[in-house]
Amino acid sequence: MLFWKKDMDGNISVFLGKRKHGVDKGRWSLPGGGWEYGDGLAADGSRNYHRTALRESREETGYEIPEQDDVTRIWSIHIPFFHFEVFDYRMRELNALFILDTDEFSEGKWFSITALPDSLEWFVPLQIHNLEKKLVRREKLKDVILVSTRF
Repeated sequence: MLFWKKDMDGNISVFLGKRKHGVDKGRWSLPGGGWEYGDGLAADGSRNYHRTALRESREETGYEIPEQDDVTRIWSIHIPFFHFEVFDYRMRELNALFILDTDEFSEGKWFSITALPDSLEWFVPLQIHNLEKKLVRREKLKDVILVSTRF
């Protein structure tokens, strides 16, 4: 889950946690994890990764996302024996409290997307890029809607 927020000046920050274990130990990462049977299936019969993202982010940050429909997929990849999806959520509660799972993360911080730490998991820059693309598309769509409503 890519948690993000925008300040009054339009600057975007993302929440990252520093992993405590495994090959990513010491690297800044997004909250997340794997699908479990209890996450259920989507309407099309595939695994419900949306529900997985909600559960994993809650387990790793202690934060219950109030607007679950605002959680959107920004990236996915499927190769044999591996499926990966990343979702994003814009924080509306700018001072929301995150209670990190200390088994997963040694610390968590908000970082400006223009001042990210050096020790990132490999996919974090890609996901931030995908978020930026999404926001640009959204702004372009707003412009189109605004122009079309003027006529």
